[in-house]
Amino acid sequence: MRRHKMGRSLIKHLSFAVIFMLLMTLSGSSNGDEILDDNCTTKDVIDITVEEAWELLSNISNGVQIPVDVRTDEEWRSERINTSYPEYPRHYNLYDLQENETLLQDLLSTYNGMEIILYCKSGGRSAIAGNLLSCSGFNGTIYNMLGGITEWKNKGFPTKVGNTPPNQPDHPIGSTTGKVNTLLNYSCLGNDPDDDVVRYGWDWDGDNKVDEWTDYHPSKTTITVPHLWTSAGIYNIKVMVE
Repeated sequence: MRRHKMGRSLIKHLSFAVIFMLLMTLSGSSNGDEILDDNCTTKDVIDITVEEAWELLSNISNGVQIPVDVRTDEEWRSERINTSYPEYPRHYNLYDLQENETLLQDLLSTYNGMEIILYCKSGGRSAIAGNLLSCSGFNGTIYNMLGGITEWKNKGFPTKVGNTPPNQPDHPIGSTTGKVNTLLNYSCLGNDPDDDVVRYGWDWDGDNKVDEWTDYHPSKTTITVPHLWTSAGIYNIKVMVE
């Protein structure tokens, strides 16, 4: 898996497929005001050794824990810990999480209620990331892997070197006309050369910013996403895969 760059978030490769102009008929209502919650709740971040992390990740009787790499894009592309699907490591650059609220909310919503194992080079940045997620109200269990990937390698646990970006996704299939406030379905298929799990970012208004991310899916799996528009217009739809 890999990160791509859109807006201020660090993202590796864009794989856009501009599909068609969607003509929406009828007039629509305006969007409601967004309400922001400034409350900050905290949860304990659990420190674990690399041996404990390996046991959690290699024994399905422990449930599913998702490793999350918070190093830079360059570090991630160079080498990362290697675990099997569906626990394959995800990547969120800590510095992007600190500066990009949209990216932070994406992580919080993607892993809502799950168990995640944060790691970096030696454990410092992952501890900071754990505190950030905890303060942001993460609803799940946060582990911090002490010693990071450096200690992981010292103990002889597997890593993966290099990363090939996913291919450009197929052109999505879906409606070209519709009515406001009516769900329309769009399907797309992505292929990753490394056979990593992938997710799809949908740009519903053509501004080159992802409006909605899907969950992660196995490579070469067709996914279908519903969407509705609240105002009439012509929308240039794009999709990317990472």
